[in-house]
Amino acid sequence: MKIFKHLLTIGLFCLAAIANAQLVTADVKLSAHPRILLLAGQEKELLANINADVNLLKVHQAIIKSCDAMINIQPVHYQKIGKRLLNVSREALHRIFYLSYGYRMTHNDQYLKQAEKELMTVSSFADWNPTHYLDVGEMTMAVSIGYDWLYNDLSESTKAIIRDAILNKGINTSLDKAYNSWLRVINNWNRYVMPVLLMVH
Repeated sequence: MKIFKHLLTIGLFCLAAIANAQLVTADVKLSAHPRILLLAGQEKELLANINADVNLLKVHQAIIKSCDAMINIQPVHYQKIGKRLLNVSREALHRIFYLSYGYRMTHNDQYLKQAEKELMTVSSFADWNPTHYLDVGEMTMAVSIGYDWLYNDLSESTKAIIRDAILNKGINTSLDKAYNSWLRVINNWNRYVMPVLLMVH
């Protein structure tokens, strides 16, 4: 639960950025990376807010401490529990989100290297378990944030592999009728998965 409270807090940090984000269409020129949640150049403003608010500072410090604990650990591995890969997707989201945030805020190369390991590992999975599509939604969000936030410091070969995974293990599976029954119902999957797919278009 603490993990998701921290994630929610960082998300709240970035609400102003969301309001300014551009809707991706064929007629809109995309802004430079990073362009999801915390836009390029907003780190200084965020850091100033953190230093001015003791509660935000505590959250920031907790995330950095978590990043330190992740350095050199083994990346997540593909392991389903019953029909779900959801625990793995959520752990990947936790690690990649934190490490990407930590790198952007501190420029600690160890965070970048560990985040890249996680990104490359999940990108190499055979699939993101489209039979339980919430797993795909959360993994796509995790990898998309890492790709976007670390874009300028990842090699071209690494970015190509990650892009391919986002497209083929994430977005394209939503077009397959075998996996997209959630498009025709109203539930938490629609509220969660569809914005993620739009976000990484």
